[in-house]
Amino acid sequence: MVNIDLKTNSERPASEASTDFSLMFMIFLTVVTLGIWGGMYFWEGSLTKNVQATDDQIKMETTKLSRQQTKDVMDLQNRIRVANEFGDGKNMLLDNLAEIEKLLVADAYVNSINYSSGVTTITLMAKDFVTLAKQISSFKQSGGIFTNVSTGPAHAGSDGKVETTISLKVN
Repeated sequence: MVNIDLKTNSERPASEASTDFSLMFMIFLTVVTLGIWGGMYFWEGSLTKNVQATDDQIKMETTKLSRQQTKDVMDLQNRIRVANEFGDGKNMLLDNLAEIEKLLVADAYVNSINYSSGVTTITLMAKDFVTLAKQISSFKQSGGIFTNVSTGPAHAGSDGKVETTISLKVN
């Protein structure tokens, strides 16, 4: 019994060990790939919802600003108040502006104002001819503030709004 080998061969052959390692590595890579793919799928859904919410908010703010128009941002009253703070408060033009602001009717807007030698000339934009007529009537019935109200020619623009020049003589 001299040639009896008492060792047990518990080691696998090299090819069998490398096959198990390759299989485990491939399963690991598949799980990682599926995890990354699933994560990107849910991230894309979340990103799409966030972009849609931001777009909706932008549309809402744009609609709100266009509905209020820019006249609400810096209206005539705020301009008069700021001008009074810078001046001494006893300026004929500022007094005229304050009176014009009180007499403005809805849907009539002042585009420009010019003041020289007691006559205030304003360029007025109105929604339609009816609004323009109401505005002229409002100036004429001002209670003696404006003694002479004269209007220039009125013309409708391509957007349907009516523009005219009005001269107001102050007492």
